This record gives sequence, structure tokens and C-alpha cells, in this order.
Amino acid sequence: RRALETREDAQPIIVLNAQQREGALREELWRCGVDVDKVMARHRAAETSRTERRALYATGGVVLCGARAACVDLLDGTLDASNIKGILVLDAERCAESSPEAFVVRLFRDRSTQGWVRAISEAPERLGGGFARLAKVVKTLSVSSVALWPRFENGIADCLEKSPPSITEVSTNLDEGASLLQRRVVAAIAACARELKGRCAGLRGADVSMLDEALTKGAQKADAFFGELDQALNRVKRGAAWRAFPQAGRQLCAELRALGDLLDAVASDDGVACLERTRACVRAARDRPKPSTWSQSTSADALLDAAKRRVVVKEKPLALKASAAPKLGLLAEALKGGGSSCVMVVTD
Repeated sequence: RRALETREDAQPIIVLNAQQREGALREELWRCGVDVDKVMARHRAAETSRTERRALYATGGVVLCGARAACVDLLDGTLDASNIKGILVLDAERCAESSPEAFVVRLFRDRSTQGWVRAISEAPERLGGGFARLAKVVKTLSVSSVALWPRFENGIADCLEKSPPSITEVSTNLDEGASLLQRRVVAAIAACARELKGRCAGLRGADVSMLDEALTKGAQKADAFFGELDQALNRVKRGAAWRAFPQAGRQLCAELRALGDLLDAVASDDGVACLERTRACVRAARDRPKPSTWSQSTSADALLDAAKRRVVVKEKPLALKASAAPKLGLLAEALKGGGSSCVMVVTD
């Protein structure tokens, strides 16, 4: 907004990676009193001709475009780097030396000494991982400083401290059927993790070693799936080791992900939805050309049986019961208080 207020000529401000945030940007600029329709534009490289894009850049204002489209336009001269007022890169944690965003910044710096580069990240945990990850991103984007902004400004914190609100913490209590299903899902995750660990035995690499260590913990404690194991799976899929990963190992990765989603659904879904999700998970694992070992074991049978018990009381004669989602009871408990109240879901 400040850059637009000080704009004196038709120099464009290029915003990268904003495809999913256009609505939010327009609304925020409108609240700040900026004529959004006048100063903001976007283009799709596949739907906009080169002449139209050149005219769009020449009008100035904010231009939302993809990094690859900006690379092409900078290389063929459609976008004049010396005429750019500045570049704003969103999702800065994605930037690496070989990323399109980094290439755009290098082309811009090589051809212009006047414009500025800014970058924003909403995932500080990804910038803190790895070896000197933040330093690499700063170097890649050619920026000179880093500003860390708290999620709550000091003014808000001071206001809350003057009249602290009454806070009541409630937690989800699972019934007997949901608790049994949760334990069975944990056992299935442990069995799947052990099997995947065996498939990774012959592979080498830092990412594979990290996955192997996480699988060891995941086989012992299922909640590790949502921490180290989840990150390790993502790193292997993005790295070079994934090309050497056996097909059976890739299959197990997908099944482990499905079991993790099922474990989360135990507390959020009702009995019927959990039964359908459990059946789909086990059926997908068993219907493959080479089914995984855990899907043929007693762990999978026990998992199906536990999901069925939440819905079926007895089979002959058939008797069913309604098993509501545990979180609905949690919400009802939170809304019991009188007067003005605010319910904030912090974490699962």
C-alpha cells in the first residue's frame, strides 16, 4: 500500500505466488482506501497474449503473475526489468537456488539497480529447518535484512493484560467405542511403519536416514506421525531418493498417510463416517496387485471390527446405534456458558 501511495509513474509492482490470495489482497487494499480496480491487475500467461501483457505492465500498479510467466516475459523483453518498481515474493520459504522465484530475482537484479525486492513467509518453521535454511533464502532473494513479526502485536497483548479474559480449557473425551478404534488405528500405523522401514533398508541418503529414524519412532508411538514422520515423508517425496524408492514403499507411504488421516477422523467424525473411511482405507490397501502385509494381518481385521462396533450393536437381529462425533460434545460443552463468549479451536 505504501509503495502504491508513493508511485509517481507507470512502474509496475510484480507480486509472485499470489494466485490463491487475490481476493484477500483486494479486500485489504480496499479497506486501506486504495482504488483496487485501478491499481491491481493480474494475468494468466496461457490466456493473455504477449501484446496484452506488455500493455498491462506498462500501465503500472500491482500485477499478480506466476513466477514462470514472469521469467518468460523478462527473458523475451515483454517485461522491462529496468521499469519495475519492485518485486514482492509471497511464500518465501519455497525459494531455492533453482526455483523460478529465484530466477526472476536474478534477472531483475542483473538488469536493474533501482528497484526493490521484498519477500513474506507465513511458515517460519520451514525457514528454521535444515542447515542454514533462512540464510540460503535471504541470499537467494538478494535481500539484506530479515524482520520477524509476532502473530500478536504488542498493543493487543497489552490490551488483553489490562482485562484478562476468563479462559476455560476443555478437551475431547472419547467414548469406549471411539477409544477402541483409536487404539486399533495406532496398532495399524505401527504395523505399517515397521513394514515401510523394512522396504527402506537398502536405500541410502540423508532423507532416507531421517525417514528411517522417524519410522522407528512412529512404530513405537503413533502420534509421531503428525510430527517428525510427517515431515520425513514429505522430504523423501520431494528429494532425489523418491526416484529410487520401490513401488511397494511408495504404496506403503500412501497407506500410512491414509491411516494418519483416519486417526484424526476418530475424534472429528461420527461412527458411520469413520466406518466408511476405515473400509475405504483397508479396501484400497487390499485391492492392490501386491497387497501390503499389514492389510492382510489381524491388525487390519481388528481395525474393521472396531469401526463396525461404533455403529452395529448386534447383527442378529440387526441393531444399530448413533455414534456422534466426539467434537460435537466438546462444542456443546464450550457453548454452555452464558453471556458473550468466544470459542477458539487452538489445535486438534
